[in-house]
Amino acid sequence: MAGQDETSAPIMPYATDYYAEFYDLWNGSFWPPQWKDIVLYWDAIQSLIASCKHGQETGTINVVDIGCGTGRLLKDLLERSQDHATPLPNVRFYGVDRSETMLRRGEAFLQAHPDLQKIAPVEWVNVSGEKFTSVLPQLKGSSDLVAWTGGGFSHIDTEENQLLFLNQMAGALRSQSSVGMILVLDQSIPSRATDPATSEVFEVPWEGQSIEKPDLTYHKSVNDVFWKGPLRYDCWTISVRNAKNGEEVHMERIEHTLLNLDEENWPGLVKRAGLKISRVQEVEGLGLCYYLQKLP
Repeated sequence: MAGQDETSAPIMPYATDYYAEFYDLWNGSFWPPQWKDIVLYWDAIQSLIASCKHGQETGTINVVDIGCGTGRLLKDLLERSQDHATPLPNVRFYGVDRSETMLRRGEAFLQAHPDLQKIAPVEWVNVSGEKFTSVLPQLKGSSDLVAWTGGGFSHIDTEENQLLFLNQMAGALRSQSSVGMILVLDQSIPSRATDPATSEVFEVPWEGQSIEKPDLTYHKSVNDVFWKGPLRYDCWTISVRNAKNGEEVHMERIEHTLLNLDEENWPGLVKRAGLKISRVQEVEGLGLCYYLQKLP
């Protein structure tokens, strides 16, 4: 087909500019502009700021967003600061993701919004969550909040690799009062994945128009889903087409995995990393947010 740029072999999500825009549009179709979990991270940051004001902690407050993608959490936090006229003094954000394409999109958004950029500095870092302190050694023992939002933690497809990340988190947290937060979606928690609606929103076909290139439309197929033990595989295609004549200009076949949380062994895995579960917060319609802190 003339002008077609086809990737026929399955590729990891988040790798192309097409996918990055599709991801934002697709997610925006079923998630609200500010996800329900934003309040949890906002409150955690405000508690850290209050601790500094009362002399319990000093210096820069380092907030690390693991698996940040295009910066959904960071954008929401900065917009919330602006909307509520609430500054974020001494806060420094780090957006960490293994996809350079997604990071580039997040960075471009903030560059186009200097009013948000000046609220707090953001550093974008291309590395996986299992290795982030190796690229950012300055965060070892100096991170005040390390968060993995949006259910991305479940993309780590073995408990051994999940432990690698938890070890990274434990090594990064500054003190026993510092906080790690991991949101696990209901669809990855066996005892909560009883409603088919918790996952079908991700599985159904979808289409939408490009904002950056209005002459293009995105078309997502229905997911093929299969399981290997606790590991869920999702496979689908994204077709990018000319809006006027329907000609396909790009196609990707996507595969990704989600590992079900082993609810019985999860506390022990956390403990092996030198952490403890300090509390669990339900996020209605999303999942459970686990608050982790360093063991004494």
